Amino acid sequence: MLCTYGCQGEAPMMMLRCLDDQELTRLYREHVCRDFPPMERRPLRTMLALRRQGCYAAYVLAAGEETVAYAMVAGDAQGRLLDYLAVVPDQRNRGLGSYMLGALARREEGMLLTEVEDPGEVEGTPRELRLRRIRFYEKNRFQDTGLRVRVYGVAYRILVRDAQGSPRETLECIYRRLFTPSIYRSQVQFLRCGHREEPVSYGAGP
Repeated sequence: MLCTYGCQGEAPMMMLRCLDDQELTRLYREHVCRDFPPMERRPLRTMLALRRQGCYAAYVLAAGEETVAYAMVAGDAQGRLLDYLAVVPDQRNRGLGSYMLGALARREEGMLLTEVEDPGEVEGTPRELRLRRIRFYEKNRFQDTGLRVRVYGVAYRILVRDAQGSPRETLECIYRRLFTPSIYRSQVQFLRCGHREEPVSYGAGP
């Protein structure tokens, strides 16, 4: 069954729709595979499995029948991590990314977290692009939590919108749902200032 959420905006009216398995599969094949390189794509089978466990959701922002933006979030009522956010190529530079975030925050409620590559890192995405992404989220009411996390070797700053409770505890819970215990132990590291690894406790996951 589809969930719909109406948002008053440009004509035609924008609708935020929660996708079922079939629609998520179509979105993944038609959009995610085009917009993200293979190394940045979470496997579709993993998304579907997490969705069926109740800890993953996919949304599209649609103008009539046309998809203009989409997002995936992981987590539960305690808090969500923005896993993907994209505007379709021919709809970019119209403010739809911000529109999507606002609609998503109202639909999900509670804490919304996001990872942004740390501008202090030398490798990977160009520094100016990382700073531009941070400014985009700050413009959309996200704040730096002070958390720094290295996942699969990539260092991220963790930003939050509508913080309620502990972002650190919420993020740890989400990561434990996204990764197996062995991957969590080997590939997820919470960092202190200066990127020194901070020991974490590895209790039994949920």
